Amino acid sequence: MKSILFGLFFTLITASSFSQCDTIRHFTLNDTVFVEGSVYYFNVYYDLHQRGIKGDNNVIFNIIEFLKTNSNLTLQIGSHTDIRPIAMTNDTLSFRRAVQLINHFETEGVDRDRMLPWGYGSTQPYCVQNDTVVMYQKQECFFEKGTMITKEYIESLPDNNTREAAHSLNRRAELKILKIN
Repeated sequence: MKSILFGLFFTLITASSFSQCDTIRHFTLNDTVFVEGSVYYFNVYYDLHQRGIKGDNNVIFNIIEFLKTNSNLTLQIGSHTDIRPIAMTNDTLSFRRAVQLINHFETEGVDRDRMLPWGYGSTQPYCVQNDTVVMYQKQECFFEKGTMITKEYIESLPDNNTREAAHSLNRRAELKILKIN
């Protein structure tokens, strides 16, 4: 148990200590060669304080097809919250969101035993992978590749719409390859 806690603590410090995105290995859904520990962020976002999945149904469909095609992968299904505190705790909310994703994937025919839910809470701010435009309240909000969406960064943004768009980027989900069988 101590080694698990130390590993988690080390991971949290490591993730918050770097400001560059290139510290994380990424894969895409069309890759055929995988590395354990690599991550895929996907565009399924959550409303504030909610478990409900929102986003492009094509993204969910493509992830399900990826999971079915690559049945040799054991994955962590992770979920993140934004930085604002809530009554339930961000850790609990993010874990429930991850479980909800796994439940959905299972109903679509993906073996539940290959997926481990993980709730990150607000411990790992999103690192923008590509120049990104987020629409919020009909306003385009631009985020430059390599930007870490930290509390300090959000507080430095010029208006509420841009801050809310930044918060929405932190409310995300991910797949992490734990094992290749």
